[in-house]
Amino acid sequence: MQQSATGSSKVWRGRASAAALAAILLASGALAGLPPAYAISPPTIDPGAVPPDGPPGPPAPMKQNSYCTEVGVLPGTDFRLQPKYMDMLNLQEAWQFGRGAGVKVAVIDTGVSPHPRFPHLIPGGDYVMGGDGLSDCDAHGTIVASMIGAAPANGAGVPPAAPRRPVTIPTTEPPPKAPPPQTVTLSPLPQTVTMVPPSPQEEPPAPGPFGAPPPQPAAPAGPPPGPPQGGQAPAGGQAPQGGQAPAGGAQPPQGGQAPAGNRTGGTVTIPSYSGGGHVIRVDNPRPLDPPPPPPPPPAPSAGPDAFSGIAPDVDIIAIRQSSQAFGLKDAYTGDEDPQTRAKIDDVQTMARAIVHAANMGAQVINISDVTCMSARNIIDQRALGAAVRYAAVDKNAVIVAAAGDTSKKDCKQNPPHDPLQPNDPRNWNAVTTVVTPSWFSDYVLTVGAVDEDGRPLTQGSQGQGSTSVAGPWVGIAAPGTDVVGLSPRDDGVINAIDGPDNTLLVPSGTSFSAAIVSGVAALVRAKFPQLSAYQVINRLTRTARAPARGVDNQIGHGIVDPVAALTWDVPEGPLKPPQQLSAPLNIPKPAPARDMVPVWVAAGGLLGALLIGGGVFGTAMLMKRSRKQQ
Repeated sequence: MQQSATGSSKVWRGRASAAALAAILLASGALAGLPPAYAISPPTIDPGAVPPDGPPGPPAPMKQNSYCTEVGVLPGTDFRLQPKYMDMLNLQEAWQFGRGAGVKVAVIDTGVSPHPRFPHLIPGGDYVMGGDGLSDCDAHGTIVASMIGAAPANGAGVPPAAPRRPVTIPTTEPPPKAPPPQTVTLSPLPQTVTMVPPSPQEEPPAPGPFGAPPPQPAAPAGPPPGPPQGGQAPAGGQAPQGGQAPAGGAQPPQGGQAPAGNRTGGTVTIPSYSGGGHVIRVDNPRPLDPPPPPPPPPAPSAGPDAFSGIAPDVDIIAIRQSSQAFGLKDAYTGDEDPQTRAKIDDVQTMARAIVHAANMGAQVINISDVTCMSARNIIDQRALGAAVRYAAVDKNAVIVAAAGDTSKKDCKQNPPHDPLQPNDPRNWNAVTTVVTPSWFSDYVLTVGAVDEDGRPLTQGSQGQGSTSVAGPWVGIAAPGTDVVGLSPRDDGVINAIDGPDNTLLVPSGTSFSAAIVSGVAALVRAKFPQLSAYQVINRLTRTARAPARGVDNQIGHGIVDPVAALTWDVPEGPLKPPQQLSAPLNIPKPAPARDMVPVWVAAGGLLGALLIGGGVFGTAMLMKRSRKQQ
């Protein structure tokens, strides 16, 4: 029995080990396709790390490494029709409440090239080559600035589409009566025929198929007729070739067809006067003649276009902070990874540019060019975090940043919302890619991208090649397709950039979605100047067209709605965002060192007293002993 118990115990242990191993293998197989999570937390801010606002310039000498990006127009484009996102946002109605006059919008990007339709362009500085920011080699910043504040073209193009209105509420009132039909009778106008007698030298025309011609009529009394208008009779008064027209009809014979209505002064033979007069002009064409063909439409580039910025009256502050065409003049030295070093420089110049824009009085700061990094290798961002807090809280600027696109380097997609984690509704614990400065969500409004149908922009949808990066910091969304902008190379309008092998690339993504939200934020700031930056963000998110879940990591609180943001009654909310600060603890100064002189004096006195007391006591004892001995 004892061996049996031992054997059964071994069998049970083997089965338990096998079950545990199977569970481990099953779990590892189920998680094999998921990206690793690093359980990050929302970033904290050290308000004492704000970088100083010095003259704009690069952290190290730079040089141009490649040619500037060329731009173009897609075949079949008609710029007289406004872009689809303008219809989707109902901008015609939003502009009834203002166009952003008096608001300064800083564009921290690749620079902004001057254009006649940038009437309020302000140079803000250059952190690439140390210029004024009014140079755009990449074309990205100019397109972004165009979507924010480009002025409309002079003249009127094709009328825009009718704005979308709410569904009509049913009513019990009968519809109005239709107006009575109108009858219009058309009658041909009288025709004027002018007869010209033949000259005496002319020979009578040959007999026609109906016999000899009738005798010539007498010359009319009065002055001779003047020259014909719009045309000249044939020399010699000859009838058209092909013979005379037959009697009883107005049609010329075959081979002698006259021009319709004689609009150009052509000639035709009248049957009653086949041997004499000729028609040289008809004042009114016959009513049955077909209308003339319409003139060909002008080329799309010949007329004015329907493109305009979201807030066409704003002031644009152009700041060049990055450029793909420029790089370090001298290569990095040392053991540090060059790519990591480049990201550190980008973060540092971004922090400086944000502080500089805020100090220039920018009320809205647009950041479409963001930096992505792995959640397991987050670089130091203390200066950037302090800069966004300084601009948003201390300088009261609305900061709008793109969510990032998967087509950009290191911008990997984050996992979606996890319904099994109710304690983490925005799924911070599953983040694998950090996008900065977007992830400072307490101070930055991060924008995701949707297509013209309102669906999140994903790879392959509507012919696009990138996906909007999801994340718990995404606060709102806007259209990121059908992009149109001003050309950085001339005074025209573009919707494409040059790609490899003589191709045209269509711009799309969250960069341009952020530009739209920045324009709407400028409209709100112009209409509600008493609102703080955080209250403007609150109004934008509360009036957005929310998704099914109310808020998610792809489009945040929903798609921006300019008309609702300008008209809805929304609670203003708190003036400032919640503070998540990580400033070093203010350790109190240590107390001054205690003066030990009195202690030592007291101790010395006590010791002396003890010694004296001991001496006296010893002497007394000795004297007492000596007395006893005596």
